[in-house]
Amino acid sequence: MRLRARVSSEDALAAYTGGGSGSTFRVGYCFATGAGCSGTASAQIYAMVSRLVVTYTYDAATVNRTGTVRYPGVRGRRRVQDRQHGRLHDGHRLPKVSYSADIPEITSQLAQWFHVGAFVVSDTGIDFNWRAQVDGHASGPLTYWDEALNDNQGQDESAFSGLAGYANNTAQLLELEVNQGVKSFALGGETAVTYAYPAAAATRTKTASYPIGEVITANGQSTKSALIGPNVYLPETGKTIKKAWLRIATSTEGSDGNDTFSVTSKVGTRAETGATAHTLDGDFSAVADEGSPIIHIIPAADYAELASATGSAAKLVQMTADWENTGPGGAVSAELLITYAYTGTDSGSLVTQHLFAGQQVTAPATSYTTAGGAIDPALPAAHGVTIRGAYLIGNSYGLPGAEVVTLGSALSTGACTASNSSSTNAALEMTRAKFVKDVTATVVSSDAQTYTACYSSATNQILGGVLTVTYQSTS
Repeated sequence: MRLRARVSSEDALAAYTGGGSGSTFRVGYCFATGAGCSGTASAQIYAMVSRLVVTYTYDAATVNRTGTVRYPGVRGRRRVQDRQHGRLHDGHRLPKVSYSADIPEITSQLAQWFHVGAFVVSDTGIDFNWRAQVDGHASGPLTYWDEALNDNQGQDESAFSGLAGYANNTAQLLELEVNQGVKSFALGGETAVTYAYPAAAATRTKTASYPIGEVITANGQSTKSALIGPNVYLPETGKTIKKAWLRIATSTEGSDGNDTFSVTSKVGTRAETGATAHTLDGDFSAVADEGSPIIHIIPAADYAELASATGSAAKLVQMTADWENTGPGGAVSAELLITYAYTGTDSGSLVTQHLFAGQQVTAPATSYTTAGGAIDPALPAAHGVTIRGAYLIGNSYGLPGAEVVTLGSALSTGACTASNSSSTNAALEMTRAKFVKDVTATVVSSDAQTYTACYSSATNQILGGVLTVTYQSTS
């Protein structure tokens, strides 16, 4: 499952004033199956990952600033990885994922972590576990995913931080080891770095997010979708695109044989790329379905075209998706991320912020709405704000009781009602789904405007989400 909590009012966070001082925080968990965690009814916890997201305002005249950038990584053709005594079945070494965090202005690293994921299959019902290491250095701790039943599969995510040998501004390999008897597919992820840098740095780096939104809404569609994607504005001058990629969420129910999911991309006037195929194991007909982030990197040959986007002339960035055969594939939605360096902001600057958009804390239900006006983006209207993209990432978790689960989300300046639109394929088992909804048309540039988010499902679910807003300012 994926759960979120608003912690803005926590005493330690509320008292923190920045100014270069450091502060540490701790988070704890308890899953209770009965009376409570202080008794004997608490449940075991596996593969717990948490991230603290802070969105804040600051004095533009400050000498030093903090930034967070992301870089993606995938391994080759995303084929099966299955560990056998330290090697793959075909005799190759363990899978290695190429990463490179290029941040020329960095003066000190404040945090760094790898966020990786894969579709995993346990042939024998053993617990899935994996560990990570960088360029042959000492590996990090094992992470576990509990497998209660034989022939289970789903999508697992893990975060690794503090790995020995990690370095910025250099190409490195992240080696991921899975235990014997477990296979992984569509292995990939991102490295994220939070760091300090001088405001006067000649070159600066940022990661911006745009909504792709819903690409395929129907379950079991085996025909290629239409090209879909946003108009991308990049107002800074002296730009160099470092990486551009798609985070794609979809689901698969499984079938007798492998399932193939294919993606193409298109930037501006450049030709549409050939299809990149992602093979997902479908050997088991009863599988746990979970929304999965598949990483698709936009080819470097398209980066010059993308870099020619300005604050007034956009470049269209689009994608298509399709499943090889009918039946297994669920809906498809996506985000676009762009990490780029730049040298000037005389023509404006792009800002992306992420905001808590609700977490249902009651019993599972078919709908959930945040408190009215609970979402309040920080939009400095005095700096000439123009909204360039906004989207809700909705998440659900529950026991469907049906093979297809249909989900929806919406954002409103008043009363909010969502209608179901994206269908996942759940195969009668527990499901965790992720879906991206483009809500750019709803968000306005007024700093006084607040929003309400709502989520819906055809079956009882635990629902919640995050709102991402990207805006352009004149200074």
